[in-house]
Amino acid sequence: MDTEVGAALDRAARTALVHADRVATVPRGAWPDGGLLPVSGASGRAAALQMRVSQVDGPTDLGYQRYVPSLSVVLVGRKRSIVGDDDQQWGREHFLITPVDLPVVAGVTDVEDRGFVSVVWRLDPVVVGEVVASMSRSTVPLVEPPRLGTWTPALADAFARLVGLLDTPEDVPVLFPLVSREVVLRLLQTEQAPRILAALDNESVVARAAALLID
Repeated sequence: MDTEVGAALDRAARTALVHADRVATVPRGAWPDGGLLPVSGASGRAAALQMRVSQVDGPTDLGYQRYVPSLSVVLVGRKRSIVGDDDQQWGREHFLITPVDLPVVAGVTDVEDRGFVSVVWRLDPVVVGEVVASMSRSTVPLVEPPRLGTWTPALADAFARLVGLLDTPEDVPVLFPLVSREVVLRLLQTEQAPRILAALDNESVVARAAALLID
C-alpha cells in the first residue's frame, strides 16, 4: 500500500475507533444494513455526516445487507463480500461502491486486537450530480470497473478528513459540504466512476448529468 494512503487511513481508523458503534456479536442474517443509524450518542455525530461507523469484536456469519448508494471502507480487519458470482475478501487496501438494492452477502472474516472497524458513507445524489456536471467528460473514466476500488493518495486524504469531522462537530456545517464534494470528486477520478453513476436512479439529477457527459 502507498505510504500516503496508509497514513491517511491510519488517521481515519484512529478517529473511527473513538466514535464507532460497538457490536459484540451479530446474529446470523442480522448484519446491520447500509441505512443510517438512529441519531443517538456517537451515532448522532456519524449520522450528521451521512455515515455509519461500526466496530465488531469478532468474525461473523454471512448475512444479507442492503445499502443506499454508498462508499464502504474497512479500516481495521477484513470482510468477505459476495455480489452475484463475485466473491472477494478485502480490507483497507480497497473500498467498495455499492448500488441501491443490490443484494450483497457479507460478513467479517478477520479481526485485529481492535476488532473490525468499518465506515459506510452515503453518496448524496444531489452532491454527486453537481460534481459530475462540473467535470469535463474526459475526466470521468467510463470503462467497466473492477468490483473493488483502489485508493489514491488524494482520495484517502479527503476520506480521512471527512471521518475527522467526527471529532469537530462544530466544523461540520461549514466543512462537510466542501469535504464531501472533494471525496466525490476523488472517487469520480478513480476507475469506480461508472459504478457511482450506475448506482443512481435513472430519474436522478446524477443520471441526467452523466448522460450529458457521455452523449
